[in-house]
Amino acid sequence: MISILEFLGCGNIYKSREALNLVVRKLDDIAHRIVPLFKIYPVLGVKAQDFEDFSTVVKMIKAKKHLTEEGLEEIIQIKGGMNKGRIFSEVEGAPEFNRIILSLAAEATQS
Repeated sequence: MISILEFLGCGNIYKSREALNLVVRKLDDIAHRIVPLFKIYPVLGVKAQDFEDFSTVVKMIKAKKHLTEEGLEEIIQIKGGMNKGRIFSEVEGAPEFNRIILSLAAEATQS
């Protein structure tokens, strides 16, 4: 895990009861390191579209579109279409995704 952290050049490692988690919170690191990495080495299968949606949201936040009612509504619609279009509040991991989006939006607002 440390090798991955060093390769990425960003993020932190946190230990939970059952796993180590690599977490990248800075919007610039996500936009300029994580997203490009997965463009070069794409996510395969059903998660590929979720990654594209996530990338779109990152671009929107970088462009400060989340600060408008229309932009925020578009982000909510994109999020709602992820994970096979299920109602997102019922999807496993939804609270974590919501926390990430809110954290990115807050960081972008401070920049």
